[in-house]
Amino acid sequence: MPPLGTPPPDAPNPGTPAQGLAAETEGEEAFRRIANCTPSMIWFSDQHGNCLFANRHHEETLGYPVSELLGQGWRHLVHPEDLDAYTATVDRALARREPFQTVLRLRARDGRLYWVRVDAAPRLSADGEFLGFVGIDTDMTESHRTEEALERLVRQRTRDLSEANRRLKEQIEERNRLEASLRQMQRAEALGQLTAGVSHDFNNLLTVILGNLRLLQRQPLRSACRPLPSRGGWKRSAWPPSAAPCSPRSSSPSPAASGSTPAPWT
Repeated sequence: MPPLGTPPPDAPNPGTPAQGLAAETEGEEAFRRIANCTPSMIWFSDQHGNCLFANRHHEETLGYPVSELLGQGWRHLVHPEDLDAYTATVDRALARREPFQTVLRLRARDGRLYWVRVDAAPRLSADGEFLGFVGIDTDMTESHRTEEALERLVRQRTRDLSEANRRLKEQIEERNRLEASLRQMQRAEALGQLTAGVSHDFNNLLTVILGNLRLLQRQPLRSACRPLPSRGGWKRSAWPPSAAPCSPRSSSPSPAASGSTPAPWT
């Protein structure tokens, strides 16, 4: 079996330009037949970006007849928000004649949106002349929906974590306030206990003082009958002994007169 792309031995040799053109045309027809049997959206364009072919899978997926996609008809499939970026990508690739890859949204006839990844490569003639691009559009809708769901889950999880962090900060602040209030109450309680202790001790001392004052009030004063100090020494009271006002027996006869022993002071 000859390698792929090698003509069989009995095939005519395309030696003339007409024969070469016929071979290329036959090759394109074979490509079209194969592409129409492929469950992927395959297309090719000319060197100006006009669509020359789109397989039947475009119509099966998007609902538009293939004839409406030829030329510049493909533009109405592209989502308006993606059209400018995709057109710029295609124009840059046409100018550089290099492959390109991009992701865009295609709008179906029933209004559904399809996320597709476009992979395109230069299409060359047998002489190496640039003829345009051949590309395949891969449906990425399900994977994109999965990615969007994951992103929504991550955003929701981030919001939940932010809310939990906010509540935790509020709880920490409330705890700090309660601890500060508790410390203030403990200081006030300690001060109250100290004040109560001092008041109790003072009351005890005051009770002793008041008791002594009451005791002194019940007893007569004796300081008037005692010798009074002076600068020159001690001297007796100015009152005569017989007339001392503090003597309980001042009106009785003197001991010398009565001949009895003087009684002690009580």
